[in-house]
This record gives sequence, C-alpha cells and structure tokens, in this order.
Amino acid sequence: MSLANPWNIIYWSGAAGGVSAVLGQTDVAELGVFFAGFMASSVLWCLIAAGLIVVLRRALPPLAVRVLEACCGVSLLVFAILQLSRLM
Repeated sequence: MSLANPWNIIYWSGAAGGVSAVLGQTDVAELGVFFAGFMASSVLWCLIAAGLIVVLRRALPPLAVRVLEACCGVSLLVFAILQLSRLM
C-alpha cells in the first residue's frame, strides 16, 4: 500500500533535502546508502513489532486480547474525533 502512495515522492524528496542539509556535501551514492539503511531498519522494525505482537497474542488469554483490541479501537475513535474537532 505504501509503495503505491503518490505522497511518498513528496515525503522522500523532502527527507532527501533535510538529510543532505544535515550531512553536508554528499553525493548520490552516500544518500543512497543512508536511505538503504533507513529502509532496512524500517523493515527490521516492522518484523520485530509483528513478532512481538504474535508472541504477546499467544501469551495472553483470549479475553485479554479482546479487551486490549477494544481499548485500541476506542483510542483510535477518540483520536479521530479530536482530529475532526481541530478541523472545525
């Protein structure tokens, strides 16, 4: 889903400008290494987070998982309402 998002072009263009400003004079290869490391660490973090979720789901009883998911759902609804109130 993220690869098909057209906003990625804008995000990565801005990120490249910010990174090059912090790193100073760099060539395209150095920026490529930085962003490859960034992408690799992002994928690794997603795998770690997914693994932790699997382990915790197996460790918790089904009722606790339902309560936790319900709390997360209510939190998302509260955040959505707060965002809508800021827009108005």
